[in-house]
Amino acid sequence: MTAFAIRVAQGVASLAGARPAVSHMLRRILSRTSQTLQVGIDPEFEILFPVREFETDWRVEQENQLKEAGILASQWIDQPPAVVAKKLVDYQREAASASISHPQWSAEVCCQIAAKTDQPLLWAQALRDADASGDFIRPFLGRLNEIADKAANEFLRECLDTPLHIAAVTAILTGKDPAPDLVELALARLEGRGDAVSFWCAQGLVREDLIERLLAHPDKTIAAAAAGGLWHREQSKALSRPGWRDAVVASGEEPDFNLEGAFRAHADIAADWLAKRITENSDVFWRHSHLVETAVGVLNVVRRRKLLSEIPSEVWTQDLIVLLVGDDLELYRTLLETDRLKDFHLGPLHGSIDEKWVVKATMALKAGHSPEALVEVAIVFDGWIGSVSQVWNGLVERFEWLKQQPEQSMHGVGEIGSKLATEKRDRARALEKEAAIHGYD
Repeated sequence: MTAFAIRVAQGVASLAGARPAVSHMLRRILSRTSQTLQVGIDPEFEILFPVREFETDWRVEQENQLKEAGILASQWIDQPPAVVAKKLVDYQREAASASISHPQWSAEVCCQIAAKTDQPLLWAQALRDADASGDFIRPFLGRLNEIADKAANEFLRECLDTPLHIAAVTAILTGKDPAPDLVELALARLEGRGDAVSFWCAQGLVREDLIERLLAHPDKTIAAAAAGGLWHREQSKALSRPGWRDAVVASGEEPDFNLEGAFRAHADIAADWLAKRITENSDVFWRHSHLVETAVGVLNVVRRRKLLSEIPSEVWTQDLIVLLVGDDLELYRTLLETDRLKDFHLGPLHGSIDEKWVVKATMALKAGHSPEALVEVAIVFDGWIGSVSQVWNGLVERFEWLKQQPEQSMHGVGEIGSKLATEKRDRARALEKEAAIHGYD
């Protein structure tokens, strides 16, 4: 960095005055150089939002930052809560104005104050009045949940109807012995909080009696999230919990990736989950859900055949049928023999023309499907590299390959396909040649 740039940085820092975020940004820039800033940052702001020192061990640095945060907490605990709350909010807004978010120790300082103060209600009130974030007030709400006297419970009840409701719900449902009426109110305010519920259950933060309530929650996504978190923590032991299996099967949402592990370990759960989605005419099938792929992938032929027998014709099911059949010829025969699913008979033939395709295509011809229909499903464009004419030429080659196969019935399919693909290829070549000379319109 040039001397001029250093002087500019120093000058900006000098003019920043009461804007510690500006000095912080300059120090962060200079931290990658051998230069230092001669103007200090507000010491409290610097503790809450330290500048990363790239030449040091990050573990040691983090340990030192935690110690500094503890010292600041021990100093602030003796100050009026309203004064500290204003500082925290002002510092947070100052940091946000400069997009400073990490590392920060504001929430840790609040946790340490909450753990030691004998006036958690005053601190919670001060933070609420200062419009502090839920992360700052949550540890104090946790203390109030432990105290559980009339004033503490009333404050928690009030928070449930404010923007702080997420912090209040967390404090109540992860507390040791929350008041029954607060539990009911908190359970009714879990909409959209599946990730949090899954985390609480995975970390063992929820009491056993509340786990049962979460698994039986009327919001199926919440129940499934609890089941997923429990699977992450307990694996197969979770199956012995009342309501766990029902929670998994009931929801077609995708709370996390934990349920895939449950499917892999217990194919019967995967089968029941798929059967439930089929009866619901769920959109999970056309959303290309990874859960559907995993659930089908663990099923044996018997379970796949059973699901095929249960699929109604009016459901959007082609993707599911393709997954269920795969390359299993007996399953494909079952599909071809099911008149109810006639519109989906050729679904398993979408894609590359190879030896497996030939076997299934031969079966489809014998079942009464026309060569033209087979050509149509074989021509699939899911994206390509190169020109359009090259793609069509590749299809010409595959159809010509069909004409050379021992299976006589494939020769007609190859002839029809080759003729169509050749016409498309030649037309594309002509357009590409013209575009090369005159450009595209």
